[in-house]
Amino acid sequence: MDINVGNTKYTPFGTSDPNPLSLKLRGIPVGPEKAPKLLGITFQNYRGMSTHVVQTRQRMNFRLLQLAAISSTTWGPTRDVLRAFYLILVQAQTLYGFEVWYWDAAPTSRKLLDAGQNKACRTIAGIPYGCRSADALREARLLPLEMTAMIRSLKYLMRCQTRGGSLKESAEQVYHETHPVREFYERIMKNYPTLVIEPREPTSTNTNAAVR
Repeated sequence: MDINVGNTKYTPFGTSDPNPLSLKLRGIPVGPEKAPKLLGITFQNYRGMSTHVVQTRQRMNFRLLQLAAISSTTWGPTRDVLRAFYLILVQAQTLYGFEVWYWDAAPTSRKLLDAGQNKACRTIAGIPYGCRSADALREARLLPLEMTAMIRSLKYLMRCQTRGGSLKESAEQVYHETHPVREFYERIMKNYPTLVIEPREPTSTNTNAAVR
């Protein structure tokens, strides 16, 4: 595939080395863009991920049919019951482990998942189709999927930080310096300058960590 670098500001680059590379342009680090937008078209280079997202959305639609079958604004259960039904039987099963592969999905695939959650929000809140997504999320008391993935990924990153060893090193490679999760982590830690997490050495199965 040929790409006009001058017009798109992108260029394909690949390597067979499994270790992450550190590229710099005039002393400034250059980070990779997994799903660049080239002249108005999102370059989808994760075919396998897009297929997985489509299959995930199909499973989500099947569960949402069950959610819609028991929902009613007059005689059905309350919003809290429907919300619990969605979190346990829809999100927890169909989106299992999505905080791992969500960041590798293209923007178009993420929008497909967002549309599924917006459909669930309308069912939970009993509001008509066509309302704003932000209003639907607020009425259903749900977080956007991107924020949900951010929180879960942050928990995983901090868990690896407390374990230390190879888990800490692998987490630092996955959530590199320019990764959104790493940037979110750095912003939080700046508010607690005296907090130091001491990793355990060697890594064990004990989940306790020394925090001072």
